[in-house]
Amino acid sequence: MKKLSSLSKLLLITFLFYLIIVGIIASRYDFNLSCFINFGERSSLITKKLVPQNFVIMENTSGYDGQAYYYAASDPFIRTDFHRIDLKKYHRFLYPFLAHIFAFGKKNLLPYSLLIINILAILIGTLFLCFLLKKRGLSVWYGLIYSLGVGNIVAFQYNLTTPLFLCLILIGIYFYETKKIGSTAFFFSLALLTRETAVLIILVFLVYEFFKKRYSNSLVITLSLIPFIILQIFIYQRLGKIPILGSSGHLVLPFAGILQKINNLDLQGGIKHILRETSIIPYFCYVMLVLAVSVKKLLKNRNVYNWNLFIQVFISIFLCFPIWEEFAAITRTTFAIFPFMILSYAKDRDKLSKYLFIGAGLLTIAAIIRILFISPTQPYYLS
Repeated sequence: MKKLSSLSKLLLITFLFYLIIVGIIASRYDFNLSCFINFGERSSLITKKLVPQNFVIMENTSGYDGQAYYYAASDPFIRTDFHRIDLKKYHRFLYPFLAHIFAFGKKNLLPYSLLIINILAILIGTLFLCFLLKKRGLSVWYGLIYSLGVGNIVAFQYNLTTPLFLCLILIGIYFYETKKIGSTAFFFSLALLTRETAVLIILVFLVYEFFKKRYSNSLVITLSLIPFIILQIFIYQRLGKIPILGSSGHLVLPFAGILQKINNLDLQGGIKHILRETSIIPYFCYVMLVLAVSVKKLLKNRNVYNWNLFIQVFISIFLCFPIWEEFAAITRTTFAIFPFMILSYAKDRDKLSKYLFIGAGLLTIAAIIRILFISPTQPYYLS
């Protein structure tokens, strides 16, 4: 019998890991997979006409972003007026659109399709990252730092766009490494249609190619912005607003968000509450460590991956309080740090990055502990 390759083993471990997460979380809600959408009864997004029967509705909470992607997936082309309450996620079009396609347009299948897309995105993104690692002569097992990374775990738990966005970025980078710039631009454009923060990555590649005097490459990469601009125009025509403008308030003065979080820490309560409140502090320390390492690496080697690593971690110090307020919000928002941390190491083979990898592993363990012992099972009822 032929033995599985290291890459096959890594992908199998990743698949089983997320399958176990599905089992653990779903078991708390009678194995109703709509629990991953996180409908909250206090949310202004609760629209009875769009929620089928027997969906999990969490009590005494406003829910999380997964419910917004559910609504977008239930009507991706904005044919009704219900979505005027749910403008902000329509510019992240691709994830809910694919969920709509995978569910054959049936709302009761969306809890399955939203999960399936994310687990496929994690597996495919890991696959292409491993292709890049093998191209650099590195072990594919470094891919576990990404596939089981804290941001992927959190995004999977809440039906968010992070896995698909980074999957498309990694595919684009694979084609960039093989000098197929047209394919790079295509997948970058899909990433931008999945999450608007992809523009930071795209601009780094664009500017890098420009200063390397590869002007035709810069021009082709610029074309990846066009589908996103067209989407903004379409949404404006349908809803009368430009949704991307709603993201501008996420940036504040340097460190203002984390300082406000520290100032607002509520340490009154049990150990689980205190751990939830303070979990953001070690993550902030980790981000600052990555920032310091990225600066040192950039001073030695100004390659495109070091630039991307620096930009991704540097922008985090400007993020607002609502993002720094919750462990789930900040880890999935800043998770693009992780693949560039790995790609940067693949390019430089520096010793400092190995300390970052150890920290990433500890964060994965923290995310698992969070699911098993800290995250509460929310009281719920069925729609």
